[in-house]
Amino acid sequence: MDNKKLIVLRGASGAGKSTIAKMIAGSTGKVFAADDYPGRYKDGKYDASLNAQAHEWCQMLVGDEMHLETSPIVVANTNMKLAYLKPYLEMAKNLGYSAQVIACEGVLLPDGTVPKNLHDTPQSVIEAQLDGFQPMHPPEPGVTAQECVDAMKALSLQETGMKSYQVVCDLVGTLIFPKPGLTYINSVSDIDLERIESFAALDAVGVKRIAIASNQLGVGSGYLDVRFLDELAAAVTAMTKPFGIEMTFTFAIERNSRSAIDYSTELQRHEISLEVEADKPNIGMLRFLSDCDSREIIYIGDAHQPGRTEDVSMVRRASKSGMKITYLPAECLQIYG
Repeated sequence: MDNKKLIVLRGASGAGKSTIAKMIAGSTGKVFAADDYPGRYKDGKYDASLNAQAHEWCQMLVGDEMHLETSPIVVANTNMKLAYLKPYLEMAKNLGYSAQVIACEGVLLPDGTVPKNLHDTPQSVIEAQLDGFQPMHPPEPGVTAQECVDAMKALSLQETGMKSYQVVCDLVGTLIFPKPGLTYINSVSDIDLERIESFAALDAVGVKRIAIASNQLGVGSGYLDVRFLDELAAAVTAMTKPFGIEMTFTFAIERNSRSAIDYSTELQRHEISLEVEADKPNIGMLRFLSDCDSREIIYIGDAHQPGRTEDVSMVRRASKSGMKITYLPAECLQIYG
């Protein structure tokens, strides 16, 4: 049989796994759960001593059905640890099943209340399950204290003239900011020209050349015209003239693409193709700038909080690839401003 499917559900007790499993299985599939192991619940009470046997039994039944080419097969265990998924995913790979993992977060009734879970699991147990949940794709952690310390040391060396770094920056939210009341910069008229504190801070530590590495994906999507980048580069260059800072710009314009726009010679626009994907958190722009200037890099950005980490993630990837690079949160510039 082609297109054989295994669906593995994850979630705490009462998150709706059993209901969803039945819906997915329909009339042709099968649902398996370790909770259905004979004797798992004695007089309505959960017997934790049978955990190992129950899961081995569940895996055995799933394997038997795979040999019969049953499809779809649905596994409805809590699976809070990634290790609990492994036996099912390995069986799927070995026996020609496509596998999908679905996380169930909870059920809300029309009146906004939460239904009673199937086995009346205590809330304390559910909270413990949730505390132990391991996401398949955990969010990138935010900038660490050690990364801040390393960056401040590097900038101090730059300030004292003991070492010269290539300074690469994000743009919006790091060097320039939208006017009060605005969230985005979609034209140069949206730039708050009074906010020059980042340039002043970099000037104070002796920075006289800044390379911009910035995502401008609105251009690639057609939301913004490419001429916006011409105007943006010119406007930012004008803002830095009082400080005597030379500017170059490299913009990633498409998601997961090597295409970029470069302004490295007298604000002339050049369409370039990088060795690897350009858009952050990919490292194409940093590798391009490193090839142009072999000095160690200090990258200054504002995206380093959990949930939005493309700046610090790019720097970490670049460091792992062998580049000499340090990340500095934009907020740290206030020390020098």
